[in-house]
Amino acid sequence: MVLFLVALFSSKMVKGSSKRSAEGVVFALKPVFTTIRFVALPLYYAFFFWMFWQTKHQVSWPATALFVAVMALLASQSPATIVLTETAVEQRYWFLKRKVILYPEVMAVQKTQAGRSVAVLGDNGVKIVHTTNHSDQAGFEREMAERTGKRVLL
Repeated sequence: MVLFLVALFSSKMVKGSSKRSAEGVVFALKPVFTTIRFVALPLYYAFFFWMFWQTKHQVSWPATALFVAVMALLASQSPATIVLTETAVEQRYWFLKRKVILYPEVMAVQKTQAGRSVAVLGDNGVKIVHTTNHSDQAGFEREMAERTGKRVLL
């Protein structure tokens, strides 16, 4: 448990880096956060599931279904990768529909949560948020300012 908390808080301090690809500039999740999200948390929940099984010596189908539902919820709620293409900013999820805001449709780029996150607001009602779990916040702000011509609001 202590190792989990140390890894979680240390991942917030690491900047990470963006990557250029054929599609554009990619702001992926930090590797430590991804590891925690998809390895440590399922193992943590599996431990409690195992403890339940050890004490009862049988696991009912509702408890198993609840465990599977929690794992699916964890996977679906993961922050998405943000890609700055030539024409738009996109937020790509694993299981959900991607969000797209064309650069001319960007109304504002603003810092939220005391400067820890950057929100891109589109006039089409879409909001894309670069969180502390994503790589290279300063690079994201710089790229958005260049591509949209809008300053980052505080």
